[in-house]
Formats: sequence, structure tokens, C-alpha cells
Amino acid sequence: MTEQLAEIKFGTDGWRAVIAREFTFANLERVAQAYADFLNSENEASSPRPLVIVGFDRRFLSEYFAQRAAEIMSGNGFHVAMFSEAAPTPVISWSVKDLHAHGGIVITASHNPATFNGFKIKAPWGGSAAPETTAQVENLVDVNAPRQAELSHEKDLLLEGAIETYREQIASYVDLERIRQASKSVIVDPMHGSGGRWVESFLAGGGSLKIETIRDARDPLFGFGRARHARPCSRSGREPEMDRRAPRSSWEPR
Repeated sequence: MTEQLAEIKFGTDGWRAVIAREFTFANLERVAQAYADFLNSENEASSPRPLVIVGFDRRFLSEYFAQRAAEIMSGNGFHVAMFSEAAPTPVISWSVKDLHAHGGIVITASHNPATFNGFKIKAPWGGSAAPETTAQVENLVDVNAPRQAELSHEKDLLLEGAIETYREQIASYVDLERIRQASKSVIVDPMHGSGGRWVESFLAGGGSLKIETIRDARDPLFGFGRARHARPCSRSGREPEMDRRAPRSSWEPR
């Protein structure tokens, strides 16, 4: 049975649709190819393998959608740095800017219901793509058939430095040590989202502050279902391992 291809209409800085209805792997490939065509047209005189950052949230199958988008970018000659775990959008945006990437992709539907997912475009400065950019990408959908290639096993190594400079940037704005020394108790509630234990990792360790993160387990229904695999909250201050201990789907799309 041939899959029905949806009409692609962009909204604010990207395309969002209902998972398994319009937001399918086939339609995602069409959008990723259009974005690759746009970047190639904008960067004809640049480096032979311009860099693109790819990140994703905790929605259903987001890591697999991100992998497919990254493979399309790779198939079009781009050097791809892809996050290995779900990450907050500001971290991904910072990485685009910090690594001087030509653009970025975030697989997320932002504030939309859990049944949605999306393809958001980040401009080279890390901010949301302008309406002029998304209009051009939309016009390029189906101009070329998707080209796909495997990613390097070192796809996310570039991002380690960007994450560290992100932490340094936050510390330059906020007196984290003063907060850590406060004799207070703080509860952080990321509501099962990509924030995970990021806030806790900034504030935990070495002070009087008592901090606890609740609802940090991955739940693609964001609490409207039942997070069956909730885990104890770490207070070690280590880098958040947001998806590493969360259940992964045993079905990997081809």
C-alpha cells in the first residue's frame, strides 16, 4: 500500500503535524530534503561539507525522526552533528551558534499536544528561522527526491564542547554558587519534558541548597498517560542522562 503524502504547510519556524497521520517518515524526508536544498542554495561558495546540528525532544519516536532527518542531510553532503539524547531547545540553538553551523534542525512540536511532532529550523545565529526562510523551504518541497546516507559513528562528538560553553554562558549570567549556598529547598518539575535534570545539574552539589527533580522520566504523553518507568532522582550534579535509562522502542523504522 502506497503512503499518502501530505501537503506540507509551515508555521512558526517549521512544520508540525500529527504523528502517523501527516508526520510520517516519508513526509519528514521530503521536508528535510527541501531544507537541504535551501541550505545548499544559500551556501554555494562555502566549505565543501557545511555543518548542520540536529537535536530532538522526548516526544514519541523523536530520536528516530531526528536520525532520519540527519541521514537526509548527510545524503546531501552536509557534516551532521546530532545529539545522542533529548536536549532542551536552547542547548541545541546555542550549539548551532557556538559551532558556526549553517543551520539546525530540532524535532519537536513545542507547545502542541503530545500527538504532534515537528521539524523546526534554526538559523545560523541559533534563533528561529525567519518566515522568509520557511517560505523558501516550503516552496522547495518535492523539487528533489530525498537523498539519504548513513551517519558517522562520531556524529555527536562535536557537541561536547558546545554543551560545556553553554554551561559557562549560563554561569556568566547567573551567580550559581550563591544559589547553591542558599539554605533553601527547591523542587524542579520538567513535566517529563526535555529539561530533565538540567536545572538540577546546574545547582546540585557543594552547597546548602536542597534540590529535587520530579517527573523527570520520559513520558511521551507528558503526564496525561502513566509514566511506568519513573526512576529515582539523582542529586549528584552530573550531566543529565535524560533518555539513557528510559525505555526505547523495540521497533526501529526502516
